[in-house]
This record gives sequence, structure tokens and C-alpha cells, in this order.
Amino acid sequence: MTGSVRNANTTTRLLRFLLLLVAVIRLDTIDAFGVVLPRAPRSHTELYSGTGIAKGYKWQEEAFEIDVTVKVPQETRAKNVQFKATTRSIDLKVTLPNGEVQTLLDGSRALKGRVSLDGTFWVISDVTQDEDMMNLASPYREITVTVEKMIRTPKDDFEVV
Repeated sequence: MTGSVRNANTTTRLLRFLLLLVAVIRLDTIDAFGVVLPRAPRSHTELYSGTGIAKGYKWQEEAFEIDVTVKVPQETRAKNVQFKATTRSIDLKVTLPNGEVQTLLDGSRALKGRVSLDGTFWVISDVTQDEDMMNLASPYREITVTVEKMIRTPKDDFEVV
């Protein structure tokens, strides 16, 4: 009888060890009794944030949207702006006063993530002296494109979003 109890204890220890190993691999948590607790569902969508400034444009990214602001000539009006948004690209062009069409955001380049079209829009605005003390000699306007990210949680661990 002691042999079967010893085998049962060894089997129980081995089983607990294997559960612990699986929990460590899956990054689950284990309670004080060695029971594997289920982990909280993970979001498979990476959320980014940050800002950046480059020659002629600046951007700001938050968890759910991205703002891209580009400089355009002072004479630019809304009728000079061609804007097209799809779920995978943003196309922004401006017709300059001399008739030339300038591409500001290239719609032929696919974006990394998907875009929610309902929350994607553009605004043209004047830059005041208080906002930009560096460029008082050359006035300009700004077009700000707000792109809402399409954030969707997967139905299970195997769904690709």
C-alpha cells in the first residue's frame, strides 16, 4: 500500500510541476494552492502615442487617432483641397495658386492599420502670430487631417485583427 501512495504522491507532484510549467509558459497566474488562474484577455491591437515635427508638417498620435498638420500657402482655400480617405489610405492634394497640384499625403501608400472613415476629416485654418513666432515673414495656413484608428478586439486568441 505504501508503494501506491508513494506513486500517487509522485504523480500529484509531477502534475503540479507540469501545471506550473504551463502557467509560466502561458504567463498565467497561480494561486496559493497551485491552481492555474485564467489570464485576462489581451488586446491584440497595439496602441501608440507620440508627436513629431518635420519640415513642412507635424503629427501627433494618440491611442485612437492621429493628427497630421501640413503647411499650405496663405491663398489656399477649401475648394483647392482634394481629400480622399479609404480604410487603408489617405490622399491629400492641394492645387497651388499657379495651378500646380501638390501631393501632401500620398494615397497610393498603404497605411499600417485600418482607418475608421466616420472619424476621419480635415480642417483648414489660419496660423496666428501667437502660434508661430518663427514664420512671421511668410504667412501660411495649415491643413490638419484627423485620422481615427479602427480599433477592434478579436473574438478569440486565434482571430487576426
